[in-house]
Amino acid sequence: MEVKLRNCVACSRSVLELRGQFALLDSFYVDDDCPPLESTGLWHARCLGESSYGEAWFAAKRRNFVSVRRYEEVAVLADCSVLRNRNTRDLIAIEKTGMTLSLSFSSKRPKPVEGGFICMTSEDFNLELDDREVIREVQDALEKSSAFALGSLFERLEISDRILHPEAMEGSALRYSRDMPGRWEPDFVCGRAEYGVFVPAALEPYLTR
Repeated sequence: MEVKLRNCVACSRSVLELRGQFALLDSFYVDDDCPPLESTGLWHARCLGESSYGEAWFAAKRRNFVSVRRYEEVAVLADCSVLRNRNTRDLIAIEKTGMTLSLSFSSKRPKPVEGGFICMTSEDFNLELDDREVIREVQDALEKSSAFALGSLFERLEISDRILHPEAMEGSALRYSRDMPGRWEPDFVCGRAEYGVFVPAALEPYLTR
């Protein structure tokens, strides 16, 4: 996940492709200029939620998943639709903000918070930046303490105010993996990202492991 950072359509700042924190709005969803082509691209989840494009992207994504990909709609909720992949049986939620959220997590029991739950996830994370000072800072921290707080990375990239449900990121970190330093470069670092994903309370019955 993640290589060269790209910028948000709305705010032009860097987007980290972490679950629940970004949306990639592809042009193949567009039908007869709806949603508008200018809204395609990579977004912070917060920026998309604050935009006027959410409902159009919700409708376009739902149409594509149900009519083209043949997903089964298993629930229609106030703020989203829950769809099931007929082959894998995996569930996703398409939210009226335009976000798509996978409801499959391998973590322990979700942690209750106001308005929903935090589900922990862990995944390989690759980061390439022109700013070699930031990359060196991350590499040094991983070598010395085996971890680099994702919150610190948000600050260095000046995107802390673009993080949706920051409570989900408490204690999140990029972790050292023994086989990864051999792949590091002056402008590239990789590790294992461990962080939380906020899931609205209404979606709890549909969470799967």
